[in-house]
Amino acid sequence: MRQTSNRSPWETRNGRSGLSLAVLEEFQMASGEPCSHLEVISCDRLHQNSEGFSFANIATVKELASLRSHGALVLIVKGYARKKVQALAFEPGRIVECIISVRDPLQTSYESRACTLVNMASDSSLFVEKAEGEQEIQIDQNPKMTMFCEIRQTDATEQDWRAYGSSHAIDTYVMEVIKSLEKDQQVVLHKTMEKPGYVAKKLQVPEESRDDLYRLSGRSSVQFRPARTAYDPAEDGIEILRLPAPDLKIKDVFEQASQGKLEGFLGVFASQHSVYARVHPQHLAKARRFWMPGDTRFNEQNIHMQCKLHFRVQGFPAGIHIDQVHEALRQAKWNVIVQRVLHMSDLAVAFVASDSAPPSPRILTSVATLHIDEAVRRPRAISQSTSTAQASTPQSSQGSSSASPAFPAVPRSFQPSKSQPVQGSLMTPIAANISSRVDSLEQQLARVTNELETVKTEQKNTSARLDDIAKSQDRGFSQLMNAIMELKNESSSPAIPSPPPKVQKLTGKGS
Repeated sequence: MRQTSNRSPWETRNGRSGLSLAVLEEFQMASGEPCSHLEVISCDRLHQNSEGFSFANIATVKELASLRSHGALVLIVKGYARKKVQALAFEPGRIVECIISVRDPLQTSYESRACTLVNMASDSSLFVEKAEGEQEIQIDQNPKMTMFCEIRQTDATEQDWRAYGSSHAIDTYVMEVIKSLEKDQQVVLHKTMEKPGYVAKKLQVPEESRDDLYRLSGRSSVQFRPARTAYDPAEDGIEILRLPAPDLKIKDVFEQASQGKLEGFLGVFASQHSVYARVHPQHLAKARRFWMPGDTRFNEQNIHMQCKLHFRVQGFPAGIHIDQVHEALRQAKWNVIVQRVLHMSDLAVAFVASDSAPPSPRILTSVATLHIDEAVRRPRAISQSTSTAQASTPQSSQGSSSASPAFPAVPRSFQPSKSQPVQGSLMTPIAANISSRVDSLEQQLARVTNELETVKTEQKNTSARLDDIAKSQDRGFSQLMNAIMELKNESSSPAIPSPPPKVQKLTGKGS
């Protein structure tokens, strides 16, 4: 196997060459003309007049989302990332998923890579697409999604762990499931991974079979979860509910939903010591009444609403109740679900979710102006060497580590205080971690602000002392000059005339 460090990075930036296109004939303009005049350019020097192809990571695409070029400019993103790109407000017509041929300059090799073309041109006639050859061999495409079938000893009952806690048992269970769905010829099975207290099998299934497998998640303590990262956009057609009883086993929750004949139920899964249920958005209100009866966060206006967007609202006084936050925002014609209220010394910050953006980023109230900003989780900055290694890894190796949890842990500081009743949170683990990160950044900002104020005060004191020293020096200099002038005046005073010399009188003899 080739060493990752000897591979070229995906992007070309900072003077370091990345991958290049091996066959330009694979592309054509929207008009059908060839793209032989386009070249691969660096992604860190793109502007409105740029023209060509540029390999870019999804983070770079996010930075350039507002750029629209005058010429044909195409960003090449690694992997099939249509949903990720559309989440950045790109029109579907600008996005093309395809397989291209690339050249690795370091390996001097040619490879096929799955990628996503993002057209950045302002004129649609300058869009680039995959070329259609005259004598192509037709191959059927059936889009697949990657997921894991797994069982954890901590989330399973003792009986289920004894029955399914081995690689052979999971292999048998997966084959029974896909045969029952009549998808055994369309599913790609990978090697089962077994660790102490954990067994998982990676499989690639047709996208249309997603819900059929999700409905079985939790049965016999075996769960199905997608291969996702914390920064991927939410899945379409699914709402995830965090259940109020984290000590329940996923099998118990699955049986509750099955016995209650809950409509729209799409299975259950566990992550980071919490239990989550998937629900179809059309049956969201029934699911919340089923699992969260009497929850004060819900009313007839918001119990059916999806939590598509998450926001932070600042400016509330400390001690405000969830109902008051909801009523204040309802009067501003914004329907929300209040997920959590963080009380500080004098103020409170509300974290809310909604299916739409607020009518205005600022709302005037009798107490103060409420400031609303979107709670977006940003990836941590990584070193250049790490990003190079990640960028150069082939797409087929992504998501191969099934031991990693589906979602990040919810920090302890984000959990409700003991003085408040513990309710099932509507926030997904991703949103919870976002809010915790926001709190941490606010604390860091407050410390930096205090340090800046201290520095400003010290600078003022230093300036005042310097002014006093300058004035003292001016006075001393003036006194010195006066003394010098006095000495000079004394030395230059007119001389006192000497008395005339005495003339001796001579007397003669005999006189």
